[in-house]
Parts: sequence; C-alpha cells; structure tokens
Amino acid sequence: MRGQMNEPRLPLSVWSLALAMGVGMSGATIAVRVGAEFGAVLSGTKALATYPTGFQVIAVMFGGLIFSRLMAKFGRKPILMVGLSFGVLSGSVGILAAFFQQYWILFPAHLCLGLYLSSIALLRFTAADQVTGALSANALSLTLFGGVLAAFVGPGFVFAANIISPAQYYGVSYGFIGLVALIVWLLIYFTPIKKNSETLESEQEIEIPQYMTYNYIVGVITGAVGYCVMALLMTGAALHMQDMNLNDGAHAGHFGPNVRTFAIMWHVVAMFAPMLILPRIASFMGLKRLMVMGAALLVVACGIGLLPSSPSQMFVALIILGFGWAATYGPGGIVVKQEVPDAARFAAQGRNEFTVSFFTGIGTIGAGPALAYLGWEAMNLAALVLVIALLPLLFFLRLSSGGGAIHVTKS
Repeated sequence: MRGQMNEPRLPLSVWSLALAMGVGMSGATIAVRVGAEFGAVLSGTKALATYPTGFQVIAVMFGGLIFSRLMAKFGRKPILMVGLSFGVLSGSVGILAAFFQQYWILFPAHLCLGLYLSSIALLRFTAADQVTGALSANALSLTLFGGVLAAFVGPGFVFAANIISPAQYYGVSYGFIGLVALIVWLLIYFTPIKKNSETLESEQEIEIPQYMTYNYIVGVITGAVGYCVMALLMTGAALHMQDMNLNDGAHAGHFGPNVRTFAIMWHVVAMFAPMLILPRIASFMGLKRLMVMGAALLVVACGIGLLPSSPSQMFVALIILGFGWAATYGPGGIVVKQEVPDAARFAAQGRNEFTVSFFTGIGTIGAGPALAYLGWEAMNLAALVLVIALLPLLFFLRLSSGGGAIHVTKS
C-alpha cells in the first residue's frame, strides 16, 4: 500500500527544462509571426520572404545533428549553454537588420536563431534522460507541453513591440528574441542536469541497423511530415492573412497585425496544450492509433484550407493544424525514444532532428514561393498529398505493448 502511494515523480530539473522549453520556444513564435513579414517588407516581394527563415531551418537541421554528437562527448549542459547563446546573438543581429533596413542581414540573424532553436529542441530529450523507464515519456511530453507558454509569451512580446514602437515594430520584436534567449540561458545555467552515463565510444558499439528499424524510421518520418505540413501552412497562413488584409476586397482590414498575432497564438496553444495528456492518450489508444488520428487531423486542416478563405475558416484550420501536429510530432518522438538503445540515443536523436528539420525546411522555405506562384489553395492541396502518402507507412507499423500503448506514471 505504501509503495502505491509513493509513486515516482518527475524531478525538479524536468520541470525546469519544461519551463525553459516553453520560454525558449517563444523566440520561434516571435520569428514565425514577424520573420516572413519582415522578409517581404525588406525584399519587396513575397517570393523572397521566407528565404531568411529557410536559413534558420537549415541551421536547426545541422545544429541538431552536430550538438547531439557533441553532447555525447562533452555532456548535455555545456553544449546547451553554447547553443543557447546563439539566440542572444540572433536578436542582436535582427535589430541591426531593422536599423539598417537591409534584407541580407536577416540571413545571419535567422542562421543564429536556428542554432539556438536546435538546442531548444534537444531539451525534450535532455528531460527524458533525467529519469528512467515509464517516466521518460512523461518527461518528454511535459517538456513539449511547456511550449504552451510560447503561445502566450511570444505573441505577448509582439503585441508589446507594436505598442513600444510601431515604427520599429520588427526591430523591437527581434530584441525580444534576444531577451528570451538570455532568460533561457540563465535558467539552464542554474538547472542541475545529469551527466552522460555513456560516452561516444560506447555509442559507436551500437551498429546503426540495431536501431534503424522500421518503427524508428516511421516514427521519425511521422514527426517530420507533421512538422513539414505545419511549417508550410503556418508560415503561409501568416503571409496569406497579411495579403488578404491588404488586397482582398471582402476582408481588407480584417487581418491586422493584432488579429494575425491572435490567430498564431491559438494555433501554438493547440500545438502544445495536448502534450500534457499525450502519454495518457497514448496509453489508452496506443501510439499507432494516435499517430493515425494526428494524420487525419492534418487532412481535415488541409481540407478546410481548400475552402474559400475567411477569418473564421483561417482560425479553425490553424487550430486543427496545431492538434494534428501534436498527435504526429509528439508520438513520433516517443517512438524514437522507445526504439533506440540508451547507448545509441545521441546518434539516433541527432538523425531524428536532422530529418525533422529537413522536412520543416522544405515547408518553411517553400511557403513564400508556393504562396506567390501557386496560391493558398494549392499549398493546402500539396500538404494534403504529403499526409495521405504517410498513411500507408503507419498502416504497417508494429509497436509492442498492445499496439503502442505506453505505461504512464503519475508525475
């Protein structure tokens, strides 16, 4: 009886990492809200709007691969401190881009932001390493749930930037990115993080085929497709709403800066809020069914995007898109964590981050040109085809424990 009452709980370090994840992701929500818009303003065309943010995703892609390998050799915390410092640099360079009104300066600003965000993404695996057994899924999901803070903190800073200086709206927003990164850097500095129990040499003893299983590959691809579709439509939605606000006769003036910020804010809430109960949902219905449900939600979001655009239609589509991302990216990460031996986790996690970021880059970079040359409806159709292509892979997925159910321990 006493043993049942004293169920293991998540340590304080996991809660601190979840807080860092939530605050840190605010830099991403600020960039999503203003990055493409500012790129369009400085370049003078939507076709070039997303190339700086594309550099950001490329940096996330290689940063995750490199940082995870360095963590295997030097430990997670020292490398996190280095990676997070790039966020402060990103905000500073972004201010210079706004001050000098130079499009090309946005590229190094978003390159640094990408390196920073690759470190933020690895916080979820850092949290999972602080515990053992069933608690690892709880730790991973709690850390992702911390992203709910980003839904309010990031847009809150954008609102504040518009109040502080409408003329320097973008410059102040990038300044807030630097401030957020500094807060996270200090938070991680004072958080006790376990040192690696395995070294790079012990990791090399695990041959790639031993963890490069069908389940691992599909877990990675599911998270990657979910992120690609979300990045494509979220980035495109911000530009599309701006375009409707300026040029659409029926909705001109209906999608001002605050309305666009509000829409992105609730989209991000829909992305991260389900993470808190994700392990319990997976325990009830199984990871495989949860991933299929996530793909179905993405299909619905794309279908709504094919309808004539209106304020209510955009809001509903973005919220469902957020839920679909949560039910694909979250379970995909859990599958990766469960399928990989501990000694190979750094290499496997690095490959996961590289693949997810590659797909995310396709969505982010492609949003501007696709919207400019094809239109909003064609973007949604392309995303729909990609999600449908994922479904056969999920059909052949075979997970243990009753189809992918996981044991959940109270935290």
